[in-house]
Formats: sequence, C-alpha cells, structure tokens
Amino acid sequence: MAAGRQPTDAVDRYVAKLTRQATTGDDMARRGLSLARMYFQVQDLESAKRHLLRYLGFDNRNHSAQKLMGYIYEKLGNMGHALYHYEMSLKLQTQRDVAVKVAQLYCSQPPKDLIV
Repeated sequence: MAAGRQPTDAVDRYVAKLTRQATTGDDMARRGLSLARMYFQVQDLESAKRHLLRYLGFDNRNHSAQKLMGYIYEKLGNMGHALYHYEMSLKLQTQRDVAVKVAQLYCSQPPKDLIV
C-alpha cells in the first residue's frame, strides 16, 4: 500500500462503517459535513466535494459548509464555483476571512473566469 494513500484508506473504512450503520439516506447526508472535513484533511478533495454536495442538498444554509465548499473548489482550480460558495457563506454569516477571500478572488481573476 502506498504511504500517501493510508490516511484516505482510513477515512474510507470509517465512511464504509457509517454507511452500513445508517438507517436512511438522510443519516449519511447529515454526516456529510463531518465526512467532507475528514476527506479535506487528508487532501482527498473529490471525496470531500462529493460528501459536501450531499450535505448541501440536505442543508444549504450552513455557512461553514458553504465556506468549505469554496475552499475545495479553490484548491481544485474552479474559481467561479469557489467564489459562488464563498459568497453564499458570507450571505449566511459575516466572516472577515471569507470577505477577504472574495475580494482576493475578484481581484485576481479575469471577469470571464468568475462566471458560475
């Protein structure tokens, strides 16, 4: 097993266990934010995005979830989607760090790249 894959494998095993224990699809959707954070910490951005999208389908008014989705899209290089989620996070709760991030994205990207 490759050393770089071990943390992701541990998260995968934990998610598989939770999935077996879940009684409804909503159980896993509710856990999506926590699972996304775990995958984000081990830099498995696609898995983090997948779980966070499921969570946002369940609760799209969580500013922390919107902010994390902004980080994920930014790391994946999709600045338009990153900006959208950062702005959603800001609308839900004023946060200085997110306001600065939005300003930086507006200043650093050509206007055509910011279209969602």
